Amino acid sequence: MNVAFYGPDEPKSQLLSYLNDKQMLLILDNVEHLVGASSSQENITQLLVEILQSAPQIKLLLPHEKHSTFKRNGYLKCRAWSSLS
Repeated sequence: MNVAFYGPDEPKSQLLSYLNDKQMLLILDNVEHLVGASSSQENITQLLVEILQSAPQIKLLLPHEKHSTFKRNGYLKCRAWSSLS
């Protein structure tokens, strides 16, 4: 993505500003490892919701090893997640 966070604004605000006018597929691999670390599942979920609300042209893909057959079959099987309204 090539974005650097600097200045007095919080990194989350800077990220949302950066993504605001972008159109991309944002792949967040291993995001489940953040749950139980310093962040709670609600915080991560809230961040993902804020990304989708502030940047409507962003699509998120959160692959999870448990739901993936990529390593075995050479393709990624994923469940659809309906958009939030």
